[in-house]
Amino acid sequence: MTYLLLALFISLAIQAIVIYISHKKDILIDKGDEDKPQRFHDTHTPRAGGIGIFTANLLLFFTPLGWKFILAGIFAFLSGLLEDISGNLSPKVRLILQTLSALIGAFLLGAVLQHTETFSLPYPIAVLFAVFAVVG
Repeated sequence: MTYLLLALFISLAIQAIVIYISHKKDILIDKGDEDKPQRFHDTHTPRAGGIGIFTANLLLFFTPLGWKFILAGIFAFLSGLLEDISGNLSPKVRLILQTLSALIGAFLLGAVLQHTETFSLPYPIAVLFAVFAVVG
């Protein structure tokens, strides 16, 4: 429980700093008046929400599976961060980075759904299903 509360505090604190710096320096901002295909906001909105979340997850490094979780997530985090910084990371590059994260998670963490009450999948198909589910 202590790790969870500490992770929550770290995530909130870092994200508050990111939002403050974003507004102050006008960086990592999704401009509401720009015509981008992925724009969701009508007002200027800070991006890079994953910085606080990923940083808080670094506490997991001290748990038995933590380094595997961090390694699995780092490429997905980088795809989001690079998109937030550049604003125009190609979908192909993001897809590749997120697929790499999903594959690492499937193999290192065994994060696949191979058997349920209604069906069973061969391991290679279960890995592909996991990658599809995570990236999709």
